[in-house]
Amino acid sequence: MTMLPENAAYRCLVVGIVYTIYLCLGAGIFCAIQQPHDIKLRVHLDNARDNFLKQNPCVDSESLGVFLEVVETASSAGILIGPNNTLVPTWSFASSLYFSVTLLTTIGYGHMVPLSIGSQIFSILFSLVGIPLTVFFLGIIATSFNKPSQSLLEFMMTKLNTRNTKTGDTMMSDHSVRLLHISMLAILITSFLFLVPALIFARLEPGWTYFDGLYFVYISMTTIGLGDYVPAFQTEDVPYEDLRDVYHLAVTVYLLFGLSMLILLVETVVQIPEVMMKLLARINFSSASLSFDFNLRNGKSTAKEPSEKEDLASQPASTYSTINNSEN
Repeated sequence: MTMLPENAAYRCLVVGIVYTIYLCLGAGIFCAIQQPHDIKLRVHLDNARDNFLKQNPCVDSESLGVFLEVVETASSAGILIGPNNTLVPTWSFASSLYFSVTLLTTIGYGHMVPLSIGSQIFSILFSLVGIPLTVFFLGIIATSFNKPSQSLLEFMMTKLNTRNTKTGDTMMSDHSVRLLHISMLAILITSFLFLVPALIFARLEPGWTYFDGLYFVYISMTTIGLGDYVPAFQTEDVPYEDLRDVYHLAVTVYLLFGLSMLILLVETVVQIPEVMMKLLARINFSSASLSFDFNLRNGKSTAKEPSEKEDLASQPASTYSTINNSEN
């Protein structure tokens, strides 16, 4: 039976302690920052309720509380109140498609929620198949865009990594060219998936600043999906009132395309040789240590021809265990 190595247990303990401290530090900072705003909002709400009751003496506090509870429940379910207190239909085909994408990409803003048991059951079944399918689909898109990216890298290698026949030197090393390539890709993705969309959202959404748009884009692309900012769900003074469905579809396409481009960026980063070498070194650390320890104990150099036992040490853990069992 394989025991957990002491260094792995120690590393797990240290990382766990550091992670716990990090969580507690974040909770403390959030608490310190948010509490004053929370108190301010509650005071403002209390004053607004008191003023309303003073101006409308025919309404008692209990009836107002019941009404506010109904409004809060409807709002949390995604019911929109438009101009002149009219109710805006929420579950159109375009908005439902938007909801489906946020569900399957695990963004989950929470702006729309299944209202019935049937829809909740369907959400579970739909996501069980849809989430792996979405990951596969986004990977296919990323692979399609990876071809022109690799073509650009090959072109840069040809132009910048060509050895001078006279001096024998190259303009840029292989590693430098790859870093330049990933930097260019990161700048393009940051510009067209973060900076430009943030500006568009700030222009289309009433009350949104540029930072609000940038915050929404980041929360969406990282699939955090807090839901405090959701586009296409404003009801008053919006420039897209007659094109709300088109706007929903545009945001849906943007989310899918943006996530696939982030996958492309990650795949390009891990192709850098140094990153891959570190990753492989960690994976093969245990087997390499076993082989080195075996050679030291037997007084053999690693440069010599490996013996039968040393061959066993270099085998994968599963194969090594199988051979040991057969020998025993």
